[in-house]
Amino acid sequence: MLRGNPVEGTPDVVEEATVHPHDQVARVVVPDVSGDDEEVALEKLRLSGLRPGKRSGRASPSHVTGAVVRTLPRAGSLLSRGERVDYVVALPARRTEGGSRHVPGGRQASRPSPASKHGSRDPATGLSEGTDASRG
Repeated sequence: MLRGNPVEGTPDVVEEATVHPHDQVARVVVPDVSGDDEEVALEKLRLSGLRPGKRSGRASPSHVTGAVVRTLPRAGSLLSRGERVDYVVALPARRTEGGSRHVPGGRQASRPSPASKHGSRDPATGLSEGTDASRG
């Protein structure tokens, strides 16, 4: 109940105001779930009062496959309770011809083959091509 401060000689004015909890929007912070397993990350979002949003994936050499890479909006952002948070999950890097790992938007990691380290070798002798066994 609210009481006014009446001018002297006038009656007290009493007004009732009702505040509904749904009229006040609770704000919550987006938790940092980067590096967490997807299921763990989703549970953290729910416990924070947020809802998992759109899931997308990308290859990430710095994250374990299935781990959350980042959220949108990012960790630390202030949102209304119940809002959706989109997230990106690490996918495995694709193997390309020649044994290299293709990371979209990233660098390629490759394993050198014995032939690339030492030139081409004759499988029968083990010697590099152009090397004469008698020359030692």
